[in-house]
Amino acid sequence: MAKSREHHWWPVGHQKHWTNKSNAINILAPDGRHETKKVKNRKVGKKSHGHTTLRGGPWETNFEDKFEETDNRIHQIIDAINPENTVGSKWEYFKFLIKQIGKKDRKLSDICKFGRLSKEDDLFLLEYILLLLIRWPSHRAVMEKYSILKDKDSVEEIGKGNMLIKVRTAEDILSRKVISNHYYVFIHSFGREFILGDGMLDGLTSSLTGLSLQGHALLPLTPSLCLYICTPTKMRTDVNYAAFSAPPWMVDYANEITQVYSKDQLFYRKKKPRIEQAFSRAEFCSCKYNQHPLIDHLNSITGYGSRYRKLSGEVVEKRLFGGPLDDLL
Repeated sequence: MAKSREHHWWPVGHQKHWTNKSNAINILAPDGRHETKKVKNRKVGKKSHGHTTLRGGPWETNFEDKFEETDNRIHQIIDAINPENTVGSKWEYFKFLIKQIGKKDRKLSDICKFGRLSKEDDLFLLEYILLLLIRWPSHRAVMEKYSILKDKDSVEEIGKGNMLIKVRTAEDILSRKVISNHYYVFIHSFGREFILGDGMLDGLTSSLTGLSLQGHALLPLTPSLCLYICTPTKMRTDVNYAAFSAPPWMVDYANEITQVYSKDQLFYRKKKPRIEQAFSRAEFCSCKYNQHPLIDHLNSITGYGSRYRKLSGEVVEKRLFGGPLDDLL
């Protein structure tokens, strides 16, 4: 059982993918204060006894161990979905894009490469996503809101108890032979970089109340890779992911979402982001229904939430909005 009192909501192994040339992480606060911290000092993305419930009593439970095995696989997971394995080399992908230039009414799916992760990689990735989202500060804040008590210790205790329930539900789902439909979109960027924050767009963990998985989430995994996951009702059996190289405006959209959902910290590798109004409020904010123009574009690939039924019974294709689709290439 884990003995340390410092529990990381952002795994140290994962942090190494965000370090600058000095092996440090750049951190930006809502008021514009900037600092850098060395990953080796293990002072980033942590909370004292963040995964210990009922501390000091006979029923004390430490669930830090629930994350350790999955966290140790982070490099294997990221290697499995890197550009070489999902869109090919830069030159191969460039040649692929050239072929799309002459297409009329070009869609986002036209610049995607499609494939299927191995069963092992799929399970590892899904497990990592769920366990990362569950302990992320923005989700912890949601779990603490269920408390009717007001003192800080009691509120935190309720939050940790709810997190543990989510972890156990995720374990039950992952242990089943058949898991609900889930589709990944790997958004690679060969230029402009993604940022990360202490909040994420997460419409997925709220479904962890039964044995099915429903919803969608957006996770910046590295400065050059952002992941979108959703649960369409129908999908092909031979495909469970799409991958493409994002234009700069799409990276900006993803970073805008990160700032909306984050409260205290933004993490970046090179260029310091301009602080948006939402992040400057120093609150965990959200987009209405966890929707955003970027999510609409991604759903045009996956088919998730892209149709709705009118009162007349007619099925209508959801209108895509925002983002210059003509600038995809």
